[in-house]
Amino acid sequence: MSTQEFSPTEVLSQPLTLPCGLVLPNRLVKCPMQETLAEAPFFDPPIEKFKNIYSQWVEAHYGLLITGQVQIDMRFLSIAGDVVCHADALQSPHFEKWKEWARIAQANGAPCIVQLAHPGHMSPTGAGNRLPNMPAICPSSVLVDLGDKWLDNFVIQSILGTPKAISLAEINQAVEDWKRGARVAAAAGFKGIQLHGAHGFLLSQFLSHIPIAERMTMVETRKEE
Repeated sequence: MSTQEFSPTEVLSQPLTLPCGLVLPNRLVKCPMQETLAEAPFFDPPIEKFKNIYSQWVEAHYGLLITGQVQIDMRFLSIAGDVVCHADALQSPHFEKWKEWARIAQANGAPCIVQLAHPGHMSPTGAGNRLPNMPAICPSSVLVDLGDKWLDNFVIQSILGTPKAISLAEINQAVEDWKRGARVAAAAGFKGIQLHGAHGFLLSQFLSHIPIAERMTMVETRKEE
């Protein structure tokens, strides 16, 4: 039976099979929202707090839950409170928290996927465990530009500062960190991942308004390093 034979509400209630084979019991998706509940020093999933909010989303019977952003590098958070998939995430006691998070989020049988992120130059000083004088990384050492609103630019630049042009080694490390995030999510029992490619984060910075020739120059420069 085609979806044209259903009302819009009935269409939303129909199961959906994604190209990867994952089956959603309905077509309502809880989008990723920044939870900011994790705590230093490890920024592991805060299970007791997650039990509260995720149980409410589970009871809402979404077809798919997408977690709030999970950072892949402890040094670069978008805000204090992000969950981090750090180098020891597969080790005890950290991994037990990941498994419990997956269990809580999928208690009604609907799948949940993890949003993995790297904020790039959108990582403010103090959000992460890097030294205060260590800048964020970005495809090029360019300040965030908010147009002709000088006060907005002054405030945001005071918070973010001038980023450092990312090196080829740092690009390769970010790729490995994303791969680790995917492995941890899969091992914990989540049904997939989503890569955060919006809001000026690292992936979107490589796809921004910067001219292609300039991006290529940056890549070649990084190779020479």
